[in-house]
Amino acid sequence: MTDSKRILIIGGCGYVGQHLAKKYRNDDWDVLLFDWVCTGNKLANFNIHIGNILDRDELVNLVGNFKPHVVIHLASYGMSGSAMLDQKCYQINVNGIMNTIEACVLGGVQLLIYTSTYNVVFGGQVLMNGTEKCDYYPCELHTDAYGPSKSMAERLVLEAHGKKQILFNSREKEQQNVNRNPLQTCVIRPAAIYGEDEERHFPRIINHIDSGIFMFRIGQATVDWVYIDNLVCNFILHIHYTILYIYILNEYLCYCTTFVVILLLTPQSPLSMILVDSSIFSCSG
Repeated sequence: MTDSKRILIIGGCGYVGQHLAKKYRNDDWDVLLFDWVCTGNKLANFNIHIGNILDRDELVNLVGNFKPHVVIHLASYGMSGSAMLDQKCYQINVNGIMNTIEACVLGGVQLLIYTSTYNVVFGGQVLMNGTEKCDYYPCELHTDAYGPSKSMAERLVLEAHGKKQILFNSREKEQQNVNRNPLQTCVIRPAAIYGEDEERHFPRIINHIDSGIFMFRIGQATVDWVYIDNLVCNFILHIHYTILYIYILNEYLCYCTTFVVILLLTPQSPLSMILVDSSIFSCSG
């Protein structure tokens, strides 16, 4: 497992990406961040590639050259405000993940983790004790473009689970699998994310407090939240679990049983869907 140390974080200059990048660099991973823009100096010492996820060739070449074992797709458009209604959600969120999937398959990536949203199963209805078995909320009932676009993207990721690159060998006239292992995929559905240095939700709350329009109450919350460290811990545990799984397959087993994991994060049970023994792995890596 010692050679599985390269990770590409798409959308890595955002809030979640910064926390993941710092954690994995501290754990001696070779980290590459891909984003369309990177401001400030918080990531000054990181390897950053500025590009466009809608440029299929650019993404394929980047993955092919860097050869990451793990790819985390964080890039998204329309998470809040008027952008949620913008039809660009479909172009960026759906076409972008299609390019990521193709790059991962062609590049022999072991694991692709897609950061989705619980909006794919929640549309305002009462949802008690939700799990990964919840039905998708009908796309036509969403009141924005963000939710349906993330739902479409998530399904594409899960459908890509188990895919291998197939090439045609002209000499032997037969297809050959280029990858030893098929692509493993995972979807994480976080709620609203908060934590230190968060710049999307917290400043808006402060502005509401200053304007006298903020209401605080205990119980019956209208918004669920997940703490950034809990979210990062979910990524870490699943990556370690998958690397161990692939290692066992390569070294000890002669057959392969594939799996698909969807992690639904809530403040009440942020790690409840992790399929690992906590005595084996910890968030400290």
